[in-house]
Amino acid sequence: MNFALIFADKQIEWNTSQFRIVTPGKALAKIKHGVSLIPVQLFQEGHKDSEEVCSKADIIVVERNLIGDVITKMAYWYARGKVIVANYDDNYEEIESTNIAYQYWHDGTAVVENEKKEQQLMHIFPPPLDQFKRGLKLAYAQVTPSKELCKYFEKYTPAYHLPNYFETGNYINQPKENSKDIVIGWGGSVGHIPSFEQSGVLQAFKNVVEVRPNVKIMIVGDDRIFNKIEIPQLNKIFQPYVNFVEWPKVINKFSIGIAPLAGVYDNFRSIIKPVEFSLTKKPWIASDGPSYHETGKYGTLVENTVDNWTNALLEKIDNLENENLKAQGEPYQWGLDQDVDRNAHNIANVYRRIAKEQAGIEFMDENQ
Repeated sequence: MNFALIFADKQIEWNTSQFRIVTPGKALAKIKHGVSLIPVQLFQEGHKDSEEVCSKADIIVVERNLIGDVITKMAYWYARGKVIVANYDDNYEEIESTNIAYQYWHDGTAVVENEKKEQQLMHIFPPPLDQFKRGLKLAYAQVTPSKELCKYFEKYTPAYHLPNYFETGNYINQPKENSKDIVIGWGGSVGHIPSFEQSGVLQAFKNVVEVRPNVKIMIVGDDRIFNKIEIPQLNKIFQPYVNFVEWPKVINKFSIGIAPLAGVYDNFRSIIKPVEFSLTKKPWIASDGPSYHETGKYGTLVENTVDNWTNALLEKIDNLENENLKAQGEPYQWGLDQDVDRNAHNIANVYRRIAKEQAGIEFMDENQ
């Protein structure tokens, strides 16, 4: 099969495109499929390089930005017999109004820089969420890393579960941090503010450091989350965003990883954090719910209350040596099982099924 993979992230925001487009694309290429990566900007503009790649592709995978001229190009290539697949990893309809992306997806407003390098408000009509749904209808199918996302949006086009896989070599055998302190760590975007506010973990942090003063809370990413943690400054560590190459090194500063989730929007998350903690042999605690429920045997899942989070954190802290030994066993092996090269044929088979079941086109697997 020949793939044209259209990625949405710009370099300054690079994250999702690594998991949804680049990493699986590299794995597909290793098993001798044709793979070309195209920035969404070139795709929507009909750049000659993009046009050439798409004309030779069997399957065109478009990430996230199903709006404007991207939709026009999807229709153009659909009419020319290409199998069009949408690929994304968030429920844009259920974004909290406090999320900075809400105004873009729901209201169709965004701040952009004009030719004079001035900031101005841009209005998009129809709003991107409406256009996104239209774009889904133009695709033969959609692939997402969340089974809940598949169920939510399958009314627009058939949905196939395609997990996020990992370049596990980036995580294993990283140098360990030696510290007398116990560091409870988390990293992510400002979109997780409700996850912290509604899960009970903020008060749990207070409870824990009051009785275990050698514990520190480390937040990686947005300082707005860091500033919501009301504990002594000596017990707090802030690390600004790092790129995906540096991220595994930062995880190794953690003694215990956490993944609080809360609210409807968080029901559609992927399992990136539990896998990353497991690959780096970190004991971890996460909120129980649809997103992480299937991962429970590899870490600790808690129902969101202050007491549950407090007790789970103290249990891990007070038994850290045993928890570290456990993390080196089955959880680590589970993490290794999420390696993208181990799953390259699974990725190919999802797209092969889409082509056969939705477009009536059968591609033989010549690699197995």
